[in-house]
This record gives sequence, C-alpha cells and structure tokens, in this order.
Amino acid sequence: MIRVEESVELNRPVQEVFSYTTNPENFPEWAATVIEVRQEDAPGEEEDPLNREGERFTLMQQALGRRFEAPFEVIAYEPNRRYAHRSTEGHPASVTMDFTYE
Repeated sequence: MIRVEESVELNRPVQEVFSYTTNPENFPEWAATVIEVRQEDAPGEEEDPLNREGERFTLMQQALGRRFEAPFEVIAYEPNRRYAHRSTEGHPASVTMDFTYE
C-alpha cells in the first residue's frame, strides 16, 4: 500500500470548498489526471444531498502516458467534514481518495 498525504489551505469557506471538490463534474478542473467524468446514477434517481454514499461515477484518466477508464464509488460523505471514494475496477491499482475538510 502506498499512502500519500497533502494539505492545501484555501481562503474560502469550508462549505464552498466541500461542495465544489465533492462534485465529480468538477474533478477535471482540479484533478490533474482526470479528463472526463460520467455519472452512473440512473436518470431521475432522487439524490439525497446529505447521503451520497454508494453514488457511482466513472473517470476517464490519463497518467504515465496511458488513458484508462476507472469506475469509482463514494464510500464516505460527511458534509463539510469528510469525503472519500474508491476505485471498483479498471484502475491499474486499487485507489482510495479520502479528503478531510476543516
């Protein structure tokens, strides 16, 4: 297992940063390897903004000169505090991204 930790300080309200960074549609704007995102939830499915655990999406990514698709699932969603998602297959290595906000 490889563990990487980073810390970024932003002069913005935590609610604003959390809302922006946990929306998969915004990943290509701030995640260097993400080219495109495809939501996997069924159209018309009602989303509970306070519980997004289980939400699925697929990332088209480019890394190390390769392009690949990788499906992910949200495994933790605590508004304005914590967000995590993990790869479910297709990724060259099993990946879990776990973000904390304060």
